[in-house]
Amino acid sequence: MAAHPSPDSIRWKLANGVLPRERREQVWVGYGTGAACDGCDRAITPEDVEHEVTAGGRTLRLHLDCLRIWESERYTVGGRR
Repeated sequence: MAAHPSPDSIRWKLANGVLPRERREQVWVGYGTGAACDGCDRAITPEDVEHEVTAGGRTLRLHLDCLRIWESERYTVGGRR
């Protein structure tokens, strides 16, 4: 991935319900397919590792850095724990 994701962008998505706060249920890992990352909106290219995550009844596709930020921020955005 060329640029680092913005924690602010992922926080905004959490606060506005774009990304779920629920704990991840399953994770599949493989090479990127060109799909947009749900965290940073950039393509997950075949040179990247794509993490396909189910959480809150949804499927997310995330770069590793975006997954890490989502995991660390999903509890704290909006003061929820």
